[in-house]
Amino acid sequence: MVEALTALHGRNSMETEVTREHKKRRWQYHYNVTDRITWTDVRKSPPPISSPMFQGNAYIVVSRAFVKHVMEDSEVQKFLEWEKDTYSPDEHMWATLQRMPSVPGSEPTHIKYDESDMNAITRVVKWGGLDGDVRAGAAYDSCTGTYRRGVCVYGAGDLQWLLSRRQLFANKFDPEVDDVAIRCLESVLRFKALRQHPLLTDQYSTTL
Repeated sequence: MVEALTALHGRNSMETEVTREHKKRRWQYHYNVTDRITWTDVRKSPPPISSPMFQGNAYIVVSRAFVKHVMEDSEVQKFLEWEKDTYSPDEHMWATLQRMPSVPGSEPTHIKYDESDMNAITRVVKWGGLDGDVRAGAAYDSCTGTYRRGVCVYGAGDLQWLLSRRQLFANKFDPEVDDVAIRCLESVLRFKALRQHPLLTDQYSTTL
């Protein structure tokens, strides 16, 4: 993880893409936020920022400079306040901040800098509806575990694909779905950790 974060050279990594039309209502309208979130037909004022809105998710990798800026910058603070009555703000707030020129480690708003969740390093997910035959255009092979709320709960058959990904975390696992997948992944990660330990490298090179 340290190597992956160092390789960013102060940049952030997160999903940030042009907002699809059906998701714009999440921040175009006022929502009543109590113990539940209720849509109203009251349109909100435009976002108090000069850059456009983007969509993403709640899982992000950011620099210390990014955090400091978010906590102290007056424009960002106004934007965070504006976000409070939107629907699922974590799915557009971070993505939008990542495209604001004044934010440390951010990227320009041009579509060439869009980053999908599959390219961001934070977490990897198999979404239902995007899987299938990769040769026919699917984003990835079908889930070998089961789907829960549209998300793959990984099975052992997904491990080879997972280990080829560069993300730091994988969502999600459940021992009641496939405990073998978890135990096998634990073994792989433990082996990698031991291989990297300078006192054990020679030992493992000999015994393996």
